[in-house]
Amino acid sequence: MKKRYVILFAVLSFVLSCGNTPSGNISQDGVRDISLRFDWIPTMSFAGDIVAMNNFAKENKLNLKLNPAGEGIDPIKMVISGTDNVGIVGLDKLLLANEKGADLVAFAIVDNVSPTVFMSKKDKNILKPADFIGKKVGVQSGGATEFVYRSLLNKLGIDKSKINEVQIGFDMKPFVDGQYDVRPGFIFDEAIFLETNNIPYNLIEPRNYGLNYPGRVYFAKREFIQSNPDLIQRFVNTVAKGWQFALANPDPAIKQLQSFEPKINFDREYKGLVKAKEYFSGFQNKILMPDTASIDDMVSNLNQMKLLSKKPAISEYFDLRFVAELHSPNGPK
Repeated sequence: MKKRYVILFAVLSFVLSCGNTPSGNISQDGVRDISLRFDWIPTMSFAGDIVAMNNFAKENKLNLKLNPAGEGIDPIKMVISGTDNVGIVGLDKLLLANEKGADLVAFAIVDNVSPTVFMSKKDKNILKPADFIGKKVGVQSGGATEFVYRSLLNKLGIDKSKINEVQIGFDMKPFVDGQYDVRPGFIFDEAIFLETNNIPYNLIEPRNYGLNYPGRVYFAKREFIQSNPDLIQRFVNTVAKGWQFALANPDPAIKQLQSFEPKINFDREYKGLVKAKEYFSGFQNKILMPDTASIDDMVSNLNQMKLLSKKPAISEYFDLRFVAELHSPNGPK
């Protein structure tokens, strides 16, 4: 009988311990498993995460697993299903998912200002957003650049009915061939493509027009964050160090990216990381720190455009305590 109770107690302890560690196993020395789902294939926009996994996860007692995405792989669905603990996604997409019933919470920002920019060939003489009027402007509906574009028009009071919007894909050839005039894209991607191919272009950065549209965030299910605050803090501390290292040391960071994904073009990803540094440095150069005023402005825009039925308080979708602890006087350095 005594032996039976001992066995029962052991089984019960195991079940309870599993229930307390939904991220997976916990080793005897306190190492926790946690998985991060990218929102695209491995590029320099994940360099900090890869450096974090290689250089800093162990010191924070994390077994950090990185899972790339791609077409057809939605980080929001992966996190909701429990396939991954944490994901990366545009904050606007997280808000729209919550509008449809998801209960997701961001807890740190990857690029505090969206790297979305608008490019046109030099000879088009398109120098400011108002010059979009009467031109063919590429739009990627549902993509990461669309809401930046629509928010920019909304903020500047530009009548979209006077713009010839053209649905486009990822291929740059139609733009290069002159099929449309304005190409949305990322400063560390399409802009680098144009430079690499010696195509003179003009660049419009929304931040120069007062639109500091937030970029991508680290997020998880609300219940996961509530159940694992120490794990989330360790994760934040880890990726913060990864990004600090990557931004200060682009060459070794891209070498680690290349080890993770050998198919990348080293020179292109290196140039992209250098060019995008200001976008990834955090609000007021505090890594992972969001600009809450810009977030509020973005939410107002989405609400005005009827994409959100109401304007939620930031506390409903962004848990700021982890980045606050990161940058507190007694927090991790």
